[in-house]
Amino acid sequence: MITNQINNAEMEELARKYLNGTITPEEQVRFENWYANFNDEEVELNNSRYKSVEELKSTIYKKIKERIHGKRRASNLWVITAAAALILVFLSLGLHFYKSKNGALNPNSIVQYEAKDFGPGGNSASLLLENGKEIKLDKLSNGEKIEINGALFQKNEDGELELSIISQSEIPRINHTEILYNTITTPRGGNYKIILSDGTMVWLNSSSSLRFPTAFNGTERKVELIGEAYFDVTKDTKNSFKVISRGQEISVLGTEFNVAAYPDEENVKTTLIEGSVKVSYENNSKIIEPGEQTIVNRDGGFDIIDVDVMNVKAWKDGYFAFDKLSIEEVMNQISRWYDVKVSYEGKITRKQLIGQISKKENLSTIIKMLEFNGMNLDFKNNSIIVKK
Repeated sequence: MITNQINNAEMEELARKYLNGTITPEEQVRFENWYANFNDEEVELNNSRYKSVEELKSTIYKKIKERIHGKRRASNLWVITAAAALILVFLSLGLHFYKSKNGALNPNSIVQYEAKDFGPGGNSASLLLENGKEIKLDKLSNGEKIEINGALFQKNEDGELELSIISQSEIPRINHTEILYNTITTPRGGNYKIILSDGTMVWLNSSSSLRFPTAFNGTERKVELIGEAYFDVTKDTKNSFKVISRGQEISVLGTEFNVAAYPDEENVKTTLIEGSVKVSYENNSKIIEPGEQTIVNRDGGFDIIDVDVMNVKAWKDGYFAFDKLSIEEVMNQISRWYDVKVSYEGKITRKQLIGQISKKENLSTIIKMLEFNGMNLDFKNNSIIVKK
């Protein structure tokens, strides 16, 4: 016998399964019976009571939100993500349900309507060669190769760009000492992984660029970063690896670390995942250990804090992870990934957000999740408006 009793934790788990299609028939009955457990005085889902689909959607949203918040109050996205996703079953997916006389969901009562939405970003980048030629990497077929001046650029079977050297003698040099540089750039709503000629792997986040040499020359391996990237540097005790970003220099021999250096962000953040990293800014240098993050601000401040590295690296694993981030920092991430504008009305709260959301969700789902965390958002003309 299947009971209608279901606690909030079970509801959230069933909501996840319902959305990703892994829910079992028995679990689906429990899930639908839970929803049908609303009494008629809370919300009567019939066509005669509501003037429009939008009015019906608003009522469902309000009632489910009240039920969830009434049982379990939290300011943490870890808790409310699944709860918000549940509401999106009825709102963002564009389905209109009403109850039959016995209170169960009537599958024949579904009315679908079109709703404009923004899908998530994806694997996209362009490669600008030193000779001025531009290559759209997302248009290359997996396995396709391009040979230029002794270097082989190949898009592997995983869709990543690999760089290898065919002939060192054919690579052009400037003054016989400096290798010519190329630049890989991700657009808003795009990310990409590149494997450099020494085997170093670099994941580029949205709206970022990496300037790198076709082949490393001399005793150092140097690249220049704008935006955010995660580095897994091939170990070489004789040749240090350096990352230049917004006036700071990072020097390593072989390790994993993340650098966030967007021009529109207040701080440059360097987080060490493994090994050892030396971060230099102006006349100040700091060596950090795994789990530590340097923060360099525009006024020259240079601090070290402890962070959760899983949150820092989450973006490359397909998640937004907010570890006490400000509203502006959170909205910057969303703006870049979904390629939408963000504006602000009134004085924005100084509250910080904590939690994690999948980057595979549509924008409508993200907005509802943030609203569940107390944010007041409006979406008009391809722009998110954050209200006080």
